[in-house]
Amino acid sequence: VDHRLHPNSADWGAHCRVWCQEREIDFTLLTLTDDPPTGASVEAWAREARYAALAAQL
Repeated sequence: VDHRLHPNSADWGAHCRVWCQEREIDFTLLTLTDDPPTGASVEAWAREARYAALAAQL
């Protein structure tokens, strides 16, 4: 899950995609499109958004 919290997060996603392709491992990158609400705990927001994104894939 790419939370887009780090400036190089897209690069990490691309790296993971290539790494998996080289090993013939299925790969799906989930990229969050929302930003954390102002004043909210970034960690809590990221965790909740990550869990929701993963649950939607099941």
